[in-house]
Amino acid sequence: MAGGFVAVYRWRVAPADENAFRKAWSETTLALRAQGGFGSCLGRTADGTFVAVAPWPGRKAREDAFDAIGEGPQWPHSERLDPIEMEVIDDLWTASPFGIAG
Repeated sequence: MAGGFVAVYRWRVAPADENAFRKAWSETTLALRAQGGFGSCLGRTADGTFVAVAPWPGRKAREDAFDAIGEGPQWPHSERLDPIEMEVIDDLWTASPFGIAG
């Protein structure tokens, strides 16, 4: 995927909203996959911050996919931190290193 694009998203979510947040993240990810995205992996850091890593064919593909889904599902209250965006220059990932593709 050299030449692709990766976005790393981060959120702080209240414990009471975590299940609703994960549902919204999943629905959004599946909708974006249907628009050409490669999916995403959601994790949590030691301080409780949710982090999602999403590879894309390119920056424009990401923008087009988000435009296509519009608002998407209703998200619970959360604090979205600034994303980290990067152009891929070397890619040595395997396809689903955890064997849990959705």
